[in-house]
Amino acid sequence: MRSIAAAAGVATNGYSQLWPNQPLKNIRRGDLMCQAHESVVVFLRPAGGTQYAVLKPSIKVLDANGAEVSYETAGPVKLEILGRQHNKPFNIAINKW
Repeated sequence: MRSIAAAAGVATNGYSQLWPNQPLKNIRRGDLMCQAHESVVVFLRPAGGTQYAVLKPSIKVLDANGAEVSYETAGPVKLEILGRQHNKPFNIAINKW
């Protein structure tokens, strides 16, 4: 995943998620300033004897220093952004990746 991220010029968690370095938006949660990044989770899924790469749009939430925030902090930020996302915005997000 790191070589894919390096080739694409994006950040990664080294496992399954990629996101651009530029945040989508900055959000304050209590005393913590967060950066919300559009992201994609990539995984392989077998179907009919063939492996397919599956892309799932998501949001990566980091603190101002670029460190991951807790699930309790990230969850409401993701919900705020993705909770209103329906078919058309979802398809646009897929096509970006």
